[in-house]
Amino acid sequence: MSIEMSMAAGTGLMLVVMLASARHLHTPPWKTAILSVLLACAGYTGAKLMFAIEAGGRLDGRSFFGALLFVPPLMVLAALALRMPLGDALDLCAPGECVMLALLKVKCLMDGCCAGMILRTTDSGSVIRFPSQISEGGHALLLCGVLMVLIRRGRWRGQVYAWYMILYSVGRFILNLLRETEPFIWILPAGNFWSLITLAAGTTWLLLKRQRAVHTAA
Repeated sequence: MSIEMSMAAGTGLMLVVMLASARHLHTPPWKTAILSVLLACAGYTGAKLMFAIEAGGRLDGRSFFGALLFVPPLMVLAALALRMPLGDALDLCAPGECVMLALLKVKCLMDGCCAGMILRTTDSGSVIRFPSQISEGGHALLLCGVLMVLIRRGRWRGQVYAWYMILYSVGRFILNLLRETEPFIWILPAGNFWSLITLAAGTTWLLLKRQRAVHTAA
C-alpha cells in the first residue's frame, strides 16, 4: 500500500474517533474533518523530523514522539484558522493520535522494526521475543478509550492532551524497557529519554493550567 493510501485510510479512522468526541465539545463535523487531515499531516511530518533528530539527519524512519511533541505548536495555526479554542482542538487530536500510533505499530509489525527483547531461545535456535509492536498498539487503543472518556465527562476540557502526554509517556517508558534498544542520551534509549521529556512537558502544562485557574478564581 502506498503512503498516500495509508495516510488516507489512517485519516479516515482518526476522523471516526474524533467525530465521536467532537459532539461533546460542540465542534462541527466539518471542522473536525479538516482538523483530522491537518493532524495526519502534522503527525507524519513530526514523526519524520523526530527520527531525523535521533538518526543524525536520516529520513528513512519514523519516531512517534515527533507527532506527540510537534502537533501542539502546529495546532496553534489550525485553531486560529478554524476559529476554535486551541484546547478543544488539542483535545480532539489526542485520541486521534492514539489511532495514528496503533496504525503505526501495525506497520512496524509488518516491517519487523521496534522488535521486543529476546525472552528465550528455543532448542531449534529460534528466538522468542516480547511482542513489542502488539503491546504498544494495544496500549495506544486503550489510551484512546481513556481519553475519549475524559472528553465525554468534560471535567478536563482543554487539558486532555496534557493527560495524553503523561499517560502515554508512562506506558511507553515501561514498554520501552522490553524493547531491543541502544543508548541515545547517556544510558537512556531514545524512547525512554523522550518519555521523560514528554512526561515533564505534560505535567508542567497541567500545573500551569491549575495555577491559572486558581488566580482566575481569586
